[in-house]
Order: sequence, then C-alpha cells, then structure tokens
Amino acid sequence: MKRLTICLAVATMCASVALAETTTVKFERDDGTVQTATFKADGTVSTDSGIEGTYTHDQDSGKVCIESAEYNGCITASGLANEVGASAPYTTDNGAAGVATVTAKED
Repeated sequence: MKRLTICLAVATMCASVALAETTTVKFERDDGTVQTATFKADGTVSTDSGIEGTYTHDQDSGKVCIESAEYNGCITASGLANEVGASAPYTTDNGAAGVATVTAKED
C-alpha cells in the first residue's frame, strides 16, 4: 500500500507546471489510506512512512514514474495546480484512485 501511495503522489505533483524546491502533498486514497510525500526539484521523493526514491514525469500527459526499493511504476494525475491548498484526482496503472492535496511549498 505504501508503494502505491508514493507513486500516486509523484504522479499528482508532476502533473503541475513546475515544482518548488520542495513540495509536500497529502494523498487520500479512495479506500481511506492517507500518506504524505515530499517532492524535491532534484527528482527525489520521500514519504512520511520512510519510503525514498526518485521520480520522472511528463508534464504534457501528467504521467509520473517512480523508482524505489519498494516500488517501480507509473501514475497519471489530472491537473493539480502547484499551489498550497490545490487538490486533484489521480489514478494508478493498477486501477487505484484518490485525491491529492498540496499542503506545503518551499522555494
């Protein structure tokens, strides 16, 4: 479950136009699971559950792919604005879904 959530987080953040130096996002899956992930402009991501990895993204399609010891996969997000308080839906390549909310940014 942790692996899926981190992937969702990456997808959602990468759908935005540009990341801040650090952007934190809360992910709430449809099944009620909640996780927070912090994305850095250097392409690294970490979660409140201790997962660390790297990510890449295609801004045009909103597709984000992550690599970590726990998970390797891709997610697609629907237009999350890169501003605190913004929310948007996301789905994963295995059918999971939920809503992501930007909770903090540091430039």
